[in-house]
Amino acid sequence: VARELEATPVAELVALANRGAARPIRLADPDLGTERVSGRFRIDNTELLARRLGALFGRSVDMDDRREIVLAAAAGMPSTRAPDARQLAAASKGIE
Repeated sequence: VARELEATPVAELVALANRGAARPIRLADPDLGTERVSGRFRIDNTELLARRLGALFGRSVDMDDRREIVLAAAAGMPSTRAPDARQLAAASKGIE
């Protein structure tokens, strides 16, 4: 399932993906939730979405817990702009 989003907060994207997910994504850094993304996003695979968001925003992804996926807090990396779907695809190339 894919959704077309426009300047949507990451927290909202994650909430969409977490609905009914067996393994939800948790944002360790609330500031990441305020970042915005635009484009077409698959929301039916939280592992893939977490890896892509991690690559896009320079965050590590902790998948050790079988109950949830954690997008880690930033290590001193300031955000500058909202990525679009092309940037997300480029950032996630080779992760699928």
